[in-house]
Amino acid sequence: MIIIVMIIIMIIIVMIIIMIIIMIIIIIIIIIIIIIIIIIIIIIITTIIIITIITQGFKL
Repeated sequence: MIIIVMIIIMIIIVMIIIMIIIMIIIIIIIIIIIIIIIIIIIIIITTIIIITIITQGFKL
């Protein structure tokens, strides 16, 4: 009886650890996606600014 209870407890602990690891991986993936989106936005904004500066320079 004690062995069965111990096995059940171990299984529960392992499941909890696996869930925590999965959550951490998901959070890391979300953070990476957010960083990539921010970098893309910054690149787009800087290219727009550079293009406007170049076109303004040609107009002058």
